[in-house]
Amino acid sequence: MATALCIELRHQRDTGEPTLPFTKPVDLLNYAMMLRLAAADEELRGAADEMVTWARQLEELAMGGHVSALPQ
Repeated sequence: MATALCIELRHQRDTGEPTLPFTKPVDLLNYAMMLRLAAADEELRGAADEMVTWARQLEELAMGGHVSALPQ
């Protein structure tokens, strides 16, 4: 799940197209928690670092209240 989330976040960053439906700050915090838990078990240091970096960004967005949602 965490690997797929990293791939989606990279795609969203590179294209500017919101692909993940972040509608509430708690969604961002849940995804950040998943990334941090996966990073703790990850053997590859680079992959773990990327997961923690994404988790920090999601936490920052959640705390700032800046949430992007897909158009309905």
